Amino acid sequence: MAISKIGYGAFPTGSVLQVVQATDTTDLTYSTTNTWADLGNLSQAITPKFSTSKILVSCQIGCIDHAANSYLVAFKYVRGSTTIGGAFDSGTGGSTGIRGRATGDVNAVYNCVLPQFLDSPSTTSATTYKVQYNNYNGGNFYYLRDAGTNESYIATLTLMEIAG
Repeated sequence: MAISKIGYGAFPTGSVLQVVQATDTTDLTYSTTNTWADLGNLSQAITPKFSTSKILVSCQIGCIDHAANSYLVAFKYVRGSTTIGGAFDSGTGGSTGIRGRATGDVNAVYNCVLPQFLDSPSTTSATTYKVQYNNYNGGNFYYLRDAGTNESYIATLTLMEIAG
């Protein structure tokens, strides 16, 4: 379909209207247990152009290393103070998680990709998205760092406004 003139607001459904990204390179060690908390600097604001827009949220974490086997770290998306991206039993579930290796090396080094989620914030006000973690069972876990080699990695949180 040819469009001879596009005015602001005349974007076809599914058009990408804007993309913003938070990049984090600060490696951290976490030891907190059974509490949801913000992960590093993975926080990004976006101001939707239309209240009907959707926001595609995606996150990639270059490295998570856990100090002990059988330990779980879960991750989730939050818009403002509201968990998004799935059904969470009693607020304890996550979008994805990593677990220490069951055998062999007790350090479990993983990259982590959270599932993409298409959110409907229904606003044209600035809206902040972030990633949170919950370190079940305790033990240190290392964000953006391989504890064995001290090599550092990168994480990104990307938000894309999609015309609704």
